[in-house]
Amino acid sequence: MNFQLLHLPQKPLLDVLRCLENPELIAISMLSSKCRETVKSLNFSLKKFIVTVNRNMSIYMVDSVDSRWRLSVSGIEMSGFRLNELRVITIEASNNWKFEEIEIRKWIENLMNIYHCREITSIDFERTDLGELEDEYYLNLVRHALEGIKVSTLNLKKPMNPDGIAGKYAQNALELFSKRAKYLSLCCNPYQGDDRIKIQKVLMQNFNGIWSLGPFTIDDILVTNSRTLRLTRSNTGVKDLNRFIKHWMAGSNPRLRFFSVCQKEAEAETLLPKLLNGIPHITIKKRRLYKTIVMGGEIVNVHNDRAIKIRRKDGREATILYITNPHDVFILYMFIR
Repeated sequence: MNFQLLHLPQKPLLDVLRCLENPELIAISMLSSKCRETVKSLNFSLKKFIVTVNRNMSIYMVDSVDSRWRLSVSGIEMSGFRLNELRVITIEASNNWKFEEIEIRKWIENLMNIYHCREITSIDFERTDLGELEDEYYLNLVRHALEGIKVSTLNLKKPMNPDGIAGKYAQNALELFSKRAKYLSLCCNPYQGDDRIKIQKVLMQNFNGIWSLGPFTIDDILVTNSRTLRLTRSNTGVKDLNRFIKHWMAGSNPRLRFFSVCQKEAEAETLLPKLLNGIPHITIKKRRLYKTIVMGGEIVNVHNDRAIKIRRKDGREATILYITNPHDVFILYMFIR
């Protein structure tokens, strides 16, 4: 590119810049502080800014008109975390960029600055026990690159054996980022089965939402301080859920506004009386739609013909839906007002 372009008057310069692709704008913004401010003045924005950590670190971006591209970090100098190479992947092409070294934290800040991005949409850890990875180095890289930046969702995306390398990796990720995240998504419980205290310390934090595929006990649920909690393949049967509902009615989980759990249990379609045993309630038989917002804007919609109304001691009301399928799987939804 002929950089005399940058000496054009402001209006024609901005008109030309608007015709460029996002990767080209990023490259121009890195030339100088004036270039950065010029690109920023285009007022482009992002729908998503997702950082993925696996065998390297990459950033997936989606702008306001749904253009998508990924920047894969490579060529990192071990000391000082200085970046000198990127792999830029768009729908149309893939290219390698090489440039003079730039400190990776400054590069991340530059990206977020020019797109008016105030927080990272998601940090996705995809580590497994397959293959080799310099775990300590990459965790230090991510810590250095993202320290202090707001995070919407921390996402542990792959099942991680607590006894393996990946389990320790996931534990470190939780320690690094869980206190900065609004939402937590867990494909597993990365701690040992008998080490409940560590995962419960995480669950006690003031998340806006938690989703988990890993096993939770009733004691884990009772210490959870999130506004929404969704569990899949939990270890909580109907007897445990009866206990949870009674504790909630007595005052536990004060921030909770939505709870759901999916579980397999023999003869699930016959277990509703067991779920409600000893619980004052009203049954309403009327088909209607129930919905709520969870996990950063995702909407849960549930149609059902029967609802159970309960009330806790502080006057707050909840609606329980109990749905079964022919495979002895039940789903319990709890909408709280």
